[in-house]
Amino acid sequence: MGQEINFKDSNDIDQNEWMRHTYWYRIERVGQNIKLYISNDGTNYELSRSFELPDGVEGTQRIILDQIIWTSAGSYVDWDYFRVTENNSNLDDVAPEIKINNLVDGGVYINSVSPEIIITDNEFGIATKSIKLDGVDYVSETEITSKGLHTLVVDATDNAGNSSSETINFTINKSTNTDVTATDSQYSDNATLEATLTSEGNPIEGKLINFELNDIYIGSATTDENGIATFDHKIDLPTGTYPVREYFEEDDTNYLNASEGTTDINITEENTSILYDGNYLVENSTLVNLSAIVIEEDDGELGDLTNASVDFEVSLVNSDGTSTPINTYNAPCNELGEAIKQVDLEPGVYSIVAKIKDNGYYEESETTAMCVVYDPNGGKATGGGWISEDSNKSNFGFNVKYKNGLATGNLEFQSKESDINLKSEQIDWLVINGNEASFQGTGTIKNMDGEYTFRINCIDSSVEKFTIKIWEGTDTEVDPIYKALNVELGGGNIKVKEN
Repeated sequence: MGQEINFKDSNDIDQNEWMRHTYWYRIERVGQNIKLYISNDGTNYELSRSFELPDGVEGTQRIILDQIIWTSAGSYVDWDYFRVTENNSNLDDVAPEIKINNLVDGGVYINSVSPEIIITDNEFGIATKSIKLDGVDYVSETEITSKGLHTLVVDATDNAGNSSSETINFTINKSTNTDVTATDSQYSDNATLEATLTSEGNPIEGKLINFELNDIYIGSATTDENGIATFDHKIDLPTGTYPVREYFEEDDTNYLNASEGTTDINITEENTSILYDGNYLVENSTLVNLSAIVIEEDDGELGDLTNASVDFEVSLVNSDGTSTPINTYNAPCNELGEAIKQVDLEPGVYSIVAKIKDNGYYEESETTAMCVVYDPNGGKATGGGWISEDSNKSNFGFNVKYKNGLATGNLEFQSKESDINLKSEQIDWLVINGNEASFQGTGTIKNMDGEYTFRINCIDSSVEKFTIKIWEGTDTEVDPIYKALNVELGGGNIKVKEN
């Protein structure tokens, strides 16, 4: 701490042992030489004393007057000892310490901040201090809630005349809240996404809201006077539940903080139908075109039909009316929804089920059709006799064959119980397969208007059998108006001949 020096003069006038008067003082040190200057007005100083410090005095020193630390300002003091710093006339050269808690320069705070200001001095104490927020007096730890840019300035001066100053610039942003809703939708249809942006319960107009679907940015919309942003998006995802996120980015100009909202959207398959438009009658020398068209629901929003595909389930129709599965062929759709597959089939009558494959984009839908593969040199079939079902006796007679590559022949079928007398000379196709024959044609029924379609299957064997179906009109996909399936002949015979 250095060495204390007693420089009380024996000639000083004592008052209670010490002289008392008002003065200003200044101390200078050069090396070990100390000069004490005294002033009665704080402006004009005169040398009062000069002396040499003993050898060995060094380090930081200070003036002590009557065990109280004093400044160089005018004061009533009882002086007896002083301490000084080497080659320095300042008694206290340490400025006050300013500490600001809960606040940093350049900081951004949400809704409010309450800075704490602590001012301390290591020596003579604080003479003056000033705390200003945006130029207005501020009290430490008072909550600041006004949004925008702010400046806090703290100044302090100690009793030795040392000064400190701290300036902190900071920003208060207001928090925002975003709520999002999404309407469930189908593939290829529009889904409406809606976000509401508020701050402190009040809607915010004119702000951009960004939207994400399944973690992918899909677009943005601007909020209206009610703080609502609406965005319509055409769904290109398959069936499922997907996350929706909307977010508002921080607005530094208007001091609004960022926010976001999330929800889920449920996507279902698009409503569809399917139409078979492939071959119905094919020579066995050519490939069979299995073809179908996928048709979307007419809701004004069309999807990408290349996301659809069709399964063709092909089965051979047996004489007893049952079917034997042959194969399932898949064909992708083009942009028009057309699915086409060419296959090689043996002569026979085939049932075809065209089914939209369930892949999440288009709902499963199916249609059925009949395709006949025939051999134009396949032979002929003749027959005549009667069958009986539930005591209902029916007579039949037919003669069919191929001539010049075309199916020709005639048929007559009578069922008195059912009041049916069908006659035909129009044979559309004929299929000979071993001892079985199948053929189809159109004809008329006595006392009934319009045209009727019939289909015959017959077996030439030790137990001869006869099958007939009759439809009103030409649509054979509907239920027939009459049918007798795989019935043994009560009399007569059937002859099937291959070439």
